[in-house]
Amino acid sequence: MRWRSRPGKSMVKRTMAWLGVTTSTVAGVLVVAVSPALAASDAEAVCWWDTLHTDTCGYAYFKSEVGDGTEKLTIEDDLADGYGVAVENYRYDLANTGPYYGLNRKGAGTTVDYILHIPEGTRFAFRVCPEKDGIAYLDYCGVWANGYA
Repeated sequence: MRWRSRPGKSMVKRTMAWLGVTTSTVAGVLVVAVSPALAASDAEAVCWWDTLHTDTCGYAYFKSEVGDGTEKLTIEDDLADGYGVAVENYRYDLANTGPYYGLNRKGAGTTVDYILHIPEGTRFAFRVCPEKDGIAYLDYCGVWANGYA
């Protein structure tokens, strides 16, 4: 008489091995797919006074690596229109994410820099709006941009 393994036991072992390999492969693919999103990345945003995109309200640039472990937000006013530039932003490294505002009220052809201390991999969301007398005109803001520290 010969001994044979039970049919169910062999099938269970094969199924468990297949599930283990499949789960490991899927987890590995998810790690690879998520990792690039956490890498530092710069971003820029603009706002427009008109729908034809001929007159800009202003610009903002987020630089993720200044070289000393900090990040920089530069706000630029290029148009002599009597308005300043406001940047509405959200800081996802803080308990109160925002909104926070950075301003450039110096006039046309000027820039204002803000030095930020944001933990690596953290998202910084912002958009550019015209500003006058401390009021950001949210109806004229540009689209949201996202940078990562």
